[in-house]
Amino acid sequence: MDVNEIDYPFLIGHRGVAGYAPENTLASLALAYKLGVRFIEVDVMLTADNHAIIFHDHTLDRTTSFKGKVSQHKWQQLQTLDSGSWFHPDFSDQGILHLKDLIEFANQHPDLKLNIELKPKFSNAIRTTRLVIQQLKREFKNPERLILSSFDPLALKTAQFLWPTCYRALNIENRYMGWPLVAINLKCKAIHIDHQEVTSGFINKCHQMNMAVRCFTVNDPYRARQLKAMLVDGIFTDRPADLFSHMF
Repeated sequence: MDVNEIDYPFLIGHRGVAGYAPENTLASLALAYKLGVRFIEVDVMLTADNHAIIFHDHTLDRTTSFKGKVSQHKWQQLQTLDSGSWFHPDFSDQGILHLKDLIEFANQHPDLKLNIELKPKFSNAIRTTRLVIQQLKREFKNPERLILSSFDPLALKTAQFLWPTCYRALNIENRYMGWPLVAINLKCKAIHIDHQEVTSGFINKCHQMNMAVRCFTVNDPYRARQLKAMLVDGIFTDRPADLFSHMF
């Protein structure tokens, strides 16, 4: 297999280190790096006024001090919200990150690899991808450190058109009929899939297609070792420090 995987670590911090700090916050990114994680996954979506922010859910309810849909609020309001106290009171100073904050953090740590998952809401895949790519091209140093992934084929198709040299990965929950054709047409270099869906045959098929396989979200050391023995190329984990000693 020749998918340029040699520079991508096996363990990927999921939303920073979501098991130890509030997901997708600066505290989570900083702790991941402090723990030795050099490959981090985050999520990006748009606000009502087209600011790209680092956030997972399409609603604010679970991880902030507010409620409602992210897409219905402007950045001026969202940047004032507490997005850390839900995890632990010690993180009450943590707010929602703007994409520029993520880029600044990554630029300060040139050995860090990023997987940015594009999470457009229904009907705005093109706009989300276009605005994110414009900002990344303008501000992010060393784009070879970057993977753009998504469950949304239209987002990846837009990325393919606007930034054909960028490493793209197709996210899938399960092995639905036609996924290989989708991945091939999008010229993806990797498949990111729920670890419960992975088989040796699936991994072999992806490798024969010259695509890497990374699995989400794995926090159990035994399962992590099992997947590594099956020759997956990486695992997303909320708790990388719990796995380091078991993996290497």
